[in-house]
Amino acid sequence: MLALKEAGFDVHAVSMEDRSTAKIKEAGFKFHTLKIQGKGANPLADLSLLSQYKAIFKKEKPELVLNFTIKPVIYSSMAAKQLDIPVVNNIAGLGTLFNQSTWVTKIAVQLYKYSQKNIEHIFFQNQDDIKLFQDLKILKNQSYSRLPGSGVDTKRFQPLHRDSILPLNGNRSDVGKKDVNFLLFGRMLWDKGIGEYVASARALKKENPNANFWVLGLLDFENPTAIKSEDMQLWIEEGIIDYLGKTDRVEDYIHQADCIVYPSYYREGVPRSLLESAAMGKPIITTENVGCKEVVIDGENGYKVAPKDAEALTYAMQQFINLPVEARNNMGLESRKLAENTFDEKFVIEAYFNKINEILG
Repeated sequence: MLALKEAGFDVHAVSMEDRSTAKIKEAGFKFHTLKIQGKGANPLADLSLLSQYKAIFKKEKPELVLNFTIKPVIYSSMAAKQLDIPVVNNIAGLGTLFNQSTWVTKIAVQLYKYSQKNIEHIFFQNQDDIKLFQDLKILKNQSYSRLPGSGVDTKRFQPLHRDSILPLNGNRSDVGKKDVNFLLFGRMLWDKGIGEYVASARALKKENPNANFWVLGLLDFENPTAIKSEDMQLWIEEGIIDYLGKTDRVEDYIHQADCIVYPSYYREGVPRSLLESAAMGKPIITTENVGCKEVVIDGENGYKVAPKDAEALTYAMQQFINLPVEARNNMGLESRKLAENTFDEKFVIEAYFNKINEILG
């Protein structure tokens, strides 16, 4: 949005209101509020979105509509095409909907088929989603390409100084006798592998009492799979988890961690948390899950394990604890290289501008 504004476009934002709304307005964008069930999973309950989008588009008469996340990709696309407005969509992950096979999933597939039929271009964030859309016959003759996730600002997220990928307590050759800080951050959902992380922390604490297991993110938000405050409190009282709350300055916490752990089995695009961590030169332990696996080259900048496998996760985290400092540092350097060469947001912005110029002329 900022890049488009700097290029001279008049950019409007259309969304439900949340804690980002004020920032969007302060940045000079006109904001249009949707009444939307942010985490609702019933497509039939969201049909009112179609009329809301149409009303906004009729009033503002946009030359081009850019959508991302599931509901805008479906309902905004439908409204825009009914008004002959060109559309570019970004399939930024498919959530839990396509991890199951229910009547809701079947309706969602049909909605995707209908809404994406005549779209000018579809950006995907991983190869698995492209294949799924092809297998489901959602993607047929549409123009599409793949982005490196949502990209990451490698200037904001970078090692704070040359030695920033070293552990906080300096050069620790006696690794087993000093603190090792693991950090999991993001939306506090069970699907993000929080349960597996807690189980691994419980097992690892017995042999590694000085290891720290940090968790950072918002609790108790509107989602059926959200971690509750009472769950977190039990883990804290058990002495295995340190809950760090929520923050808008996540880089301050990434910097203090030795290793980022993200054992998600949620159907991701490419998780921002992993891109930000890689950009800050951090080793990463994640799963062979859609989207997550894109950010780790196993054994080079971290480890990949099977989803929902707490035992495998425990083994990988113990492997990291046992690594000498130099090996950890090398992993961090490889993460930074990957962020710079593959996932920098400049590649995403360039792809958008190329497509916008192609469509608008």
